[in-house]
Amino acid sequence: MASNNLGQQAYHVVEELSVRIGPRPAASDGERRALDYVADELRKTCQEVRRLPVKGIPGQFPIRTLVLLGGAILVYCVYWLVESPQAMLTYLLTFFALSKLIPIARRRASATSERESENVIGILPAAGESRGNLVLCAHLDSSKASRVPGELWPKINRLRVRALVPVVFLMSVAAALRWIDMRVTFAPLSVWQAIRAFGLAFSVASLLFQLFYLYISRGDSYSPGANDNASGVGVVLALSQHLHETPPTHLDTYYVLFTAEEVGLIGSERFAKETELPKDSTYVINLDMVGAGKQLCYVRGSGLIPPRFTDSELNALFREAYAAIKSHYYFMGNTDFASFVAKGFRAASLCTKGDSQARLVYHTELDTIDYIDVDSLQLAADTVSQAVRLLDERLVET
Repeated sequence: MASNNLGQQAYHVVEELSVRIGPRPAASDGERRALDYVADELRKTCQEVRRLPVKGIPGQFPIRTLVLLGGAILVYCVYWLVESPQAMLTYLLTFFALSKLIPIARRRASATSERESENVIGILPAAGESRGNLVLCAHLDSSKASRVPGELWPKINRLRVRALVPVVFLMSVAAALRWIDMRVTFAPLSVWQAIRAFGLAFSVASLLFQLFYLYISRGDSYSPGANDNASGVGVVLALSQHLHETPPTHLDTYYVLFTAEEVGLIGSERFAKETELPKDSTYVINLDMVGAGKQLCYVRGSGLIPPRFTDSELNALFREAYAAIKSHYYFMGNTDFASFVAKGFRAASLCTKGDSQARLVYHTELDTIDYIDVDSLQLAADTVSQAVRLLDERLVET
C-alpha cells in the first residue's frame, strides 16, 4: 500500500518549484534551477539519473493572434451560411484540426531555434526478473501567464469557451442541412435566415468579448505553475521515494521529467522518438494538473482529427485501483501522453477536476500553491501506486 504521506511529500516539491524557484519557462534560468533540483531528488532514490539534451526549443507561439483570427473567420462563415454553407463545414474541419496544426508549426519553428534544455530521467531496476518498463512522467516547465482581471470576467470567458464548441457543431449541422436543402428543398428560406441570425449574434458577441478579454488579461510574465505542472512533478518524485522502498518486482521504472511541454510537447516528443524502450512492453503514466480538485480523472484521449486514445488496459487498472475515478477527454487541448500515443506506446494520463477557482487561474499568474490540495496529490499518488502494483501482478501471471 502507498504511504499516507505521499501527498505531503508531493506538496513540498510543489512548494520548492512554484514558490522558491517560481516561473519555469522552457530553456530559462528558472527551469535550469528546477532541472537541477529534480535531478538531485532522483539521485536519492534511483540507481541512475540521466540528463538528456533537448535542442531546438521554440519560442512562444502566437496563440492569441490565432484565436482572434479563428473568431473572425467564424463570423465570416456564419454570415455566408445561407448562400455558401460549405464554408462553415470547412471551418469545422479547421477548428478541430488546430490542435494538430499548432504542434506542427511549433516543430518547424524548433528546427531553426538554437535554444536548448533537458529531460531528466531517473532509473530504478525491477526487484526481480524484469518483464516490462514503467514510465512515470510529468512536465517541468510552466506557461506564459495571463493576468486575472477579477473574478467575473474569467467566469464569463470560461462560459463563452464552453459554449463555443457546441455552437460550432450546431452551425455545422445546419450548414450540412442547408447544403442538402439547396438541392432538395425541405425548409423555407426564413428558417435558414433565423439560424444564421442566431449564429451571427453569438459569433460576433464572442469575438468582441474575446478582444476585450485578451486586452484586459494581457501580460508579459510567466506562471509559477503550481498546479500546471509542479503538482505532477511532485507526485512523480513522491512515487520515486515510495517505489524505492517497495520496488515493483517485474517492472524497470523510469521517472521522466520533460521540458517544453507548454511550447508544443517538445520534450516528450523527443523522448518518445529517441528512446530504445520497446513499445509492446512499456507502460507510460503521465501526470498533469493533479493538485487541485477532489475528482480524479483518467484521460480517454485527445483531438478529433484524428482522435488519439489512451491505453484501455491502463485505464482499466485505474478504475480497479480507484472505483470513483471518472474519465476526461481533451477535445482541444493536449499533454505529454499524446507524444507516446502517436508513436504507438501504451500510454495513459491522470488529472484532477472539481475546483472551479483553480480552473480559472489555469495559465495565469495566480496558479500558485494557494490552490494546491494535499488530499488531491495523495489521491493521485495512491491511485498510481495501486495501479502499478496491479500491473506488476499481471506481469507475474503472464
